Amino acid sequence: MRVIRLVFILALCWSFISCINGYNVVTRDPSTASQPAPSINANSEISILIWNIGYAGLGANTDFITDGGKKIISSSKKQVKKNLKSIKTFLRGYPAEIILIQEMALPSNVNRFVNIYEEITNIFPSYWSSYSPKVDIVFGPVTVNVGGSILTRFEPISVERMELPLEEKGVTRVKQKHHLLIARFYISGLSSELVLVNVHLSAFDENAAIRYKQLKALNKFIRKEYDTGNYVICGGDWNLVLDGAMFPYTTEEKYLFWVYNLPPWFPPAGWKKAADPSAPTVRSLERPYIKNENYTTIIDGFVMSPNVELIGVKTINREFSSSDHNPVQVKIKLTHPENNIPIDR
Repeated sequence: MRVIRLVFILALCWSFISCINGYNVVTRDPSTASQPAPSINANSEISILIWNIGYAGLGANTDFITDGGKKIISSSKKQVKKNLKSIKTFLRGYPAEIILIQEMALPSNVNRFVNIYEEITNIFPSYWSSYSPKVDIVFGPVTVNVGGSILTRFEPISVERMELPLEEKGVTRVKQKHHLLIARFYISGLSSELVLVNVHLSAFDENAAIRYKQLKALNKFIRKEYDTGNYVICGGDWNLVLDGAMFPYTTEEKYLFWVYNLPPWFPPAGWKKAADPSAPTVRSLERPYIKNENYTTIIDGFVMSPNVELIGVKTINREFSSSDHNPVQVKIKLTHPENNIPIDR
């Protein structure tokens, strides 16, 4: 309880105290390199999985203060380890060639000092992995280090972060450095690149004003990449409703202050949006999860350029057992350049 109070006090003081460490991308090569990395080929099927894992601290039995709940540090260390075990079991049993994770974490107070990044990357010894924090705080005994990751069996040319417009303040007054985590890949036999973007936009900004600014920055970036001939796939937690599918709930409207739709100007004309309307991808956290009582909607999915063929998209409904989000998988092909369809801009 003392630690929780201390975290809350420091969070409230955040706008007056600068506690940010360096925000850098950490990339690891595979620990097993007995065989050369596979190539990305045009017209070959690729599977991509996205999942906001809630730093293994936001399972079905938790609430959270930002959504109207009471807890700041939501889970005990025992519960974090239980959530993480479930997350790892799922990832092992549901393989994808590229995995985009939001709310990955290094050891800190919010996840009871369990190294989520190390635990997950260790189950993919043949994958390249990258991590980039959106919150990196060290102030005495209190630390928070949460961000995004890309894991891939294809060797990236580069992995970099692109900063997005900053929230003036968050619900806990912690300024999160939202950014795009961008990986580039060679495509066998082509001069074009695959540009893969891990997306995690702001969540609690008033009237979604910052989210829309962040989306405009993303929109400008991806259009430029496509105009140069590249293939672009964006996936992750958009914190904006991607599909209007409705699911039963009893959550009071006052707890839905964060719910806003994807604007009509995004994605660009001719681009594809991939979201599965059959199951929700996120739940409200004003209370522990009860099916058909907590508000649920679809904010996790993909946006891809016209030269990417969408084969299928599926939300794996885990009933929010180990995270407040469900994972989503897409299968795609990169169409050969002569099959590209011109776009009316």
